[in-house]
Amino acid sequence: MRVAILAYVFCLASVAFLPGVAFSHSGHPGGTPIGSTLAFPGESLVNVSIQGFAFHAPDITIDVGATVLWTNLDDSEHTATSQTGPGTLVGSGVFGSGLLSINQSYQFTFTDIGEFHYYCLPHGSSMQGVVRVTAVPEPSAMLLMIGFGMMTFHRLRRNA
Repeated sequence: MRVAILAYVFCLASVAFLPGVAFSHSGHPGGTPIGSTLAFPGESLVNVSIQGFAFHAPDITIDVGATVLWTNLDDSEHTATSQTGPGTLVGSGVFGSGLLSINQSYQFTFTDIGEFHYYCLPHGSSMQGVVRVTAVPEPSAMLLMIGFGMMTFHRLRRNA
């Protein structure tokens, strides 16, 4: 029985990495927590709000080609400005929103794989974030994993 449960969990975990599938986690709507980062596999648009002098969510992982939309919900002006590394507060020139007033938005499409650290120009070290851009997984490999997991689950279930 324990093996059947493990096979079932493997099937569910495999589905989590399918493009176009996103799961929510309590307290983290729209993203799947992976350590301190929120992952958005298969999402083409990911929203990051700016509120309370903070980015929500400040550490995200997206697929290459996805767009991040920053929206300022504060009365104070903020930016989303790329920086040369974590905590450097030196603009890298990759992206920059300019000053965003309340309810204004800025979007940027990430076409390169890598880590893109950013900060709020007026508020520096107290407002920083990172966008981790990963390659889109090969669907054929994922389908093989799901198929193997499903076969194992049904075989074990039939023998139980």
